[in-house]
Amino acid sequence: MAFKKGDMAGFRLQLQRAATQVPQATSDELREIAYEARNRARDMAPIDYGDLKNAIGVKRFGVQGPGGRFISGQSIYEVMIDMRKPVTASDKLAEGIKTVGDYAWEVHEHMGWAGNWRPLMPSAKSVAAGRAAGVNAGGKFLSRALLDVDLKSGGIAERLARRAKRTLRNLDK
Repeated sequence: MAFKKGDMAGFRLQLQRAATQVPQATSDELREIAYEARNRARDMAPIDYGDLKNAIGVKRFGVQGPGGRFISGQSIYEVMIDMRKPVTASDKLAEGIKTVGDYAWEVHEHMGWAGNWRPLMPSAKSVAAGRAAGVNAGGKFLSRALLDVDLKSGGIAERLARRAKRTLRNLDK
């Protein structure tokens, strides 16, 4: 964002554009990060519980400012599990498990993964599917997915800063 001496009107216009475009750009980047984390979590989730993979999604929330009004162009994204999603596997239904929520917490919090052994472990089929995707399938898949996206992108905060800087540089064009 360049400033020319004596061009206050132009500078004011650039600041106004920055005030709308930078929050929108960083919100767009957050959405991309959330979907990357969702995809990675789906890769890391054990396939023994097939409905679990499909229940992992992204939820968008608007950002409210002072006075309760929603702020245009700004959003919060959450990678989540739809706990109410019905189970389709007949063996799970036979066990009395009706929704993903009936087992999602147990799998996420108590199942192990490669290098982190626990009494509940993913099946060989899940391990093979995870390896094919380049990850370790098993528990803590949401937490590990976000950490993986953070590490591979050089840090989420740094990624947001790069997007904001790029948006500011493009204001001069």
